[in-house]
Amino acid sequence: MIIPTPRLELVSGKIEHLRADVENPQALPGLIQATVPDNWPDPMLGEVLPLFLKMMEEDSRYSDWLLWYWLKPEPHLEERTLIGAGGFKNIPEADGRVEIGCGVLPQFQQRGYATEGIAGLVEYAISLPDIMTVYADTDITNIGARRTLEKCSFVEIGSGSDPGTIRYSYRFNKI
Repeated sequence: MIIPTPRLELVSGKIEHLRADVENPQALPGLIQATVPDNWPDPMLGEVLPLFLKMMEEDSRYSDWLLWYWLKPEPHLEERTLIGAGGFKNIPEADGRVEIGCGVLPQFQQRGYATEGIAGLVEYAISLPDIMTVYADTDITNIGARRTLEKCSFVEIGSGSDPGTIRYSYRFNKI
């Protein structure tokens, strides 16, 4: 599945993508049909990729939730470049809540890609009938992440689940 945004293609990470990312990184560019920068994945994602792979191996419901590769088309070169990733930290909870997160490689930061990617994932999530709330926790000192969430119509609602974090929620009405 691909979610198109104005400048990106958000490609749903399938089990074969995650397996390559964790076990055989040289295979990932061919699977996602994109150039993969040498500093992929960022350290935080690198820590959770094995966990995501295990979760997908154990339960197919995680497909189209855990990881979306963010690809930037380069039309003049007829190729795409992997610039970051985002996704939902779990399948939706029973009450329709889902937590979102993302990361953009340093060389692609400060260009609005995080805002665009988060907006695309939120649009996907809220289009599904069972999703009632999209939320995000971020470090209270991470001003960039906080601004990104605010640009995407998230509002601060209190403390996050971990010490030193703050929670944001996306506001929308289901009719």
